[in-house]
Amino acid sequence: MNMVEVQTEELIGAALDWAIATIEGLPIQYDPMAFGNTANGGYWIWDKAPGGMMAKIGDKYSPSSNWSQLGPLIEKRAIVLGNHESGDPSRQGEFWGSAHCFDSSTSFETHKGIKVAACRAIVAKEMGPVVRVPLVLVQPG
Repeated sequence: MNMVEVQTEELIGAALDWAIATIEGLPIQYDPMAFGNTANGGYWIWDKAPGGMMAKIGDKYSPSSNWSQLGPLIEKRAIVLGNHESGDPSRQGEFWGSAHCFDSSTSFETHKGIKVAACRAIVAKEMGPVVRVPLVLVQPG
């Protein structure tokens, strides 16, 4: 697996969700059903225990976009969230998210939303300012 270093403040999408799954110690497998380079290929949470989670990372497992997955992660950590109106008249009604982690003294603000900011704060607390993630998950910037 080709890994690449990414600044935590730049993590987004499946790469951010993969980092969270790694922190949580979830059983991650690459392409467990051999779908290859298709929509169902990629990294999965693949728990073979009875009733275990089987979900594609960045799709069915996506705490950076799913409150029901993110909520319990926030409750385990000292993270404060903020949802702020843009303040830019041309972006009226748009919001940006912020998250601050007291344990690591890190803060993230992003127009990508409060869920992304919260996940970045969790990653910063647990993994630091730079993380190694699979290259295939990194979105071109």
